[in-house]
Amino acid sequence: MAEIDLDDLARGYVYRAPTQATLARARDAVRGRHGTLIDVGGGTGAHAATWVGPNRLPIVVDPAHEMCISAREHRGVCVVQARSQAL
Repeated sequence: MAEIDLDDLARGYVYRAPTQATLARARDAVRGRHGTLIDVGGGTGAHAATWVGPNRLPIVVDPAHEMCISAREHRGVCVVQARSQAL
């Protein structure tokens, strides 16, 4: 299988902003949850950013450097550049 250039893929996300519906589903997915919330393959961190709140620590894990740069722009979201297999 050919290796995918994840950073090249990440640059395309500028043109694929999350919809209000996907952000609402992300918020609903963690309703009532507290503690550490991990978004594996979290990309730009847009979904994890909806999880920021009292008693919550959202963490994005993504292998793409460019995605991690974008995810770090969200206040309150921790970012780890790594492949999910390394977890």
